[in-house]
Amino acid sequence: MSDEYELRQCEIPPSWATADRLASHQSIALYDDESLHIAGLVKIDRALKRLALSTDPVVIRSSGKIMVAPLAFDLAQGLKMAGDIWTGPECRIQYAPFIRVLDEHIASHGRFYTDPTEVEIERTNQWFRVLRNAIRRSSVREEQRRRKDAVLKNWRGAVNYVNGLFMRHSKLLVVRIDLGYLEKFRDESTLDRAFVDRQTWFDQITARFSKQLVGSCWRVEYGGKKNAHLHVVLFFNGQVCREDITLGNIAGESWKEVTRYEGTFFNCNLSKDRYRAAKQLGIGMIAHFDADLRSNLFTFALSYLFKIDGLIKLHPSASKGRRTFGRGIIRSIDEDLDQPSLGRPRKRA
Repeated sequence: MSDEYELRQCEIPPSWATADRLASHQSIALYDDESLHIAGLVKIDRALKRLALSTDPVVIRSSGKIMVAPLAFDLAQGLKMAGDIWTGPECRIQYAPFIRVLDEHIASHGRFYTDPTEVEIERTNQWFRVLRNAIRRSSVREEQRRRKDAVLKNWRGAVNYVNGLFMRHSKLLVVRIDLGYLEKFRDESTLDRAFVDRQTWFDQITARFSKQLVGSCWRVEYGGKKNAHLHVVLFFNGQVCREDITLGNIAGESWKEVTRYEGTFFNCNLSKDRYRAAKQLGIGMIAHFDADLRSNLFTFALSYLFKIDGLIKLHPSASKGRRTFGRGIIRSIDEDLDQPSLGRPRKRA
């Protein structure tokens, strides 16, 4: 029995019912749960990449039994987790090329089965052969490569930016907050409003923390249930700031004021114990020489703002040429502390 195939009797993971034995294209809703949607897209993307590299049929007969390649199960589960994917002309979301091709393929060729019967084996293999050929097209691969290059460029820029902050400050107090709108106001919470509110809010907190706030990264997104919302990482000078949760709450309350109390926020620094238990803590106080926390800052706290572009981003027609991601300038220590940059060299504790 090959390790690369599973019995057709093998149940679909319990996160969804085996009655949903198909992945079909139905409605135009974007997504209700952002995290689950993204997790589903990641699973879909990985399954499609494995399909593109494979040459074997997805379904085979072995010792009188029907065996199905795991990538089929992963693809089906990813589609279920992601919910509906719509790539129509009025969609505000632009999906990665592989995912867009999959959506078009499902619309044209219908559903596929993860538990095919004897008479469905060839049909299922043909379904995956056509999809494999579609995602292998040179135009699709080139578009996928350009998108990946753009993500890497933004990611390297963010890493260099944060490393630059650490070059100027022995400690950074990192605060991550998510900004959005109360559910009853989300229908009116357009992208245009989010861009205006973001700028007003940022001007306000920059003025309020003119000496303490030394850097920032932000991203504007749009989701079906949340509509327009933002993810923000703020960097404070760790030499003069200590209370990260308090600072996050102040920044969040400022957002509520800017939005005339139609906005809401989540202070991610409230969850530091949970991140610490999972060995993913990358917010709070981070010293220049703390390699583990700095690594977690890049891998977990910041990566969402950039790497997600490889899977999903605002459509250019929705962003209207405005930046959906940005970062602040790096100010000198003299500007931050309003004093000469004298003192002993930085040393490890």
